[in-house]
Amino acid sequence: MVGFNRRFSPHVQKIKMLMASVSGPKSIVMTINAGVIDANHWIQDLDVGGRIIEKPAILLICRFIIGVPINSYTKNAMNTSKQDTATLQLSFCRWINWHYSLFC
Repeated sequence: MVGFNRRFSPHVQKIKMLMASVSGPKSIVMTINAGVIDANHWIQDLDVGGRIIEKPAILLICRFIIGVPINSYTKNAMNTSKQDTATLQLSFCRWINWHYSLFC
C-alpha cells in the first residue's frame, strides 16, 4: 500500500461514505486537466506506458471508492502523437459506471 495514501484522505473517505449510502445505480463522471508535459519528457515515452500510465492512483481510488472489482473498460484516445488525451469508461458491475476523462 506504499504510495497509495490517497485512500486515507478525509475527502476520499467522505466520498466513499456517501457512495455507500446510495443503494441504487451509480454513475460517476471524473474530469482531470493534467496540464502539458514536454513531448521529450520520459513520461511521454509510449514504450514505458505513456501519460495515461502516470495516473494509476486515480484508477485505484475509483476502485477503492466503489468497493467492487472492475469488470470491463473502454478507452477512447484522441488521435495525437502521444494519445495522452483520452476517456475511459469503467464498468464495475451492471449498475455502476465510472466515466474518466484525462485532458493534457
